[in-house]
Amino acid sequence: MKIATLFFLLTPFIFSCKKETQFLDCANNCKSFSLRGRAYNGITNLGLPNTELKLRWEDFGNGCFYCQGDKYEIYVGKTDENGNFNFAFTVDTSRFNNLSLKLITPEKEDFYNSFTGYVNQTNLNQHPIIIVYYPTTTLTLKLFRIQNDSLKFVNISHEWRQVNGTGNLTFFSDYNSTRPITRGDATIKIITAADIQTIVTVEKWFPDNSFLDIRDSIICRKNQNNILNMFY
Repeated sequence: MKIATLFFLLTPFIFSCKKETQFLDCANNCKSFSLRGRAYNGITNLGLPNTELKLRWEDFGNGCFYCQGDKYEIYVGKTDENGNFNFAFTVDTSRFNNLSLKLITPEKEDFYNSFTGYVNQTNLNQHPIIIVYYPTTTLTLKLFRIQNDSLKFVNISHEWRQVNGTGNLTFFSDYNSTRPITRGDATIKIITAADIQTIVTVEKWFPDNSFLDIRDSIICRKNQNNILNMFY
């Protein structure tokens, strides 16, 4: 009888964990807001279901860029089967003087998360938030040394433009050193976006601090052997 009673008491608690939850109660200067938006694949535009969302305060006061805000979330929930979300919450508005709201989204394997996480004032009760994930793949960059010029060092980077969302140019530094690339051929593995153009730059720096950029581009495909040969 005791076991049955214990199960009866625990059952509502177990199932309540699946519900959207607000953890932070407001006591002063309270105001209700709502956030809505969508998480989706930036190439296919398909929604990403069951993507976890956590809303929390982040401390940006007094020049602190990496300080933690509250150690618990204001809200926790998930996107629906189409990647959409829409939830309401209540906060102490005086906290906006020193804190910022951050919507935390998970990293997904083989995806690049382009969402910065920070919620603007225009998002509260107004403009929807778009959380765009881009599928990634591997690019094999093969470098061939064909000139005998004297090099101080070599920079290698790649970039691609977000075709959805902000349309920002996404930049990555892949290599910055004097060895072994300045001495001969080399192979570098690069993680980049799939199915959109990737631009690779080899930047040669000379002893007099002048430089020369060599660029090439490729559209890398998922589950393919993507190879780009560049000569420097």
